[in-house]
Amino acid sequence: MFLPSSQEMPSLETSWSTEVRSVRLLFLELVQMKLSDTTKRVLGDRNINRTDHSVNSTLSSHNAHDSPC
Repeated sequence: MFLPSSQEMPSLETSWSTEVRSVRLLFLELVQMKLSDTTKRVLGDRNINRTDHSVNSTLSSHNAHDSPC
């Protein structure tokens, strides 16, 4: 196992804080990507529902006797 000398410790410490900062930034980026991905998925579902009116109307007319609508 390699143990750094006392002179190398400060550089190790600063690199550690830089690492923590970069991990934190990466985490925030991932959260933002996830949020935007979810938003795109929701909007995409709405667009799919909009374009699938023919399928939905076929299904609703097929199930018209089941529901009062």
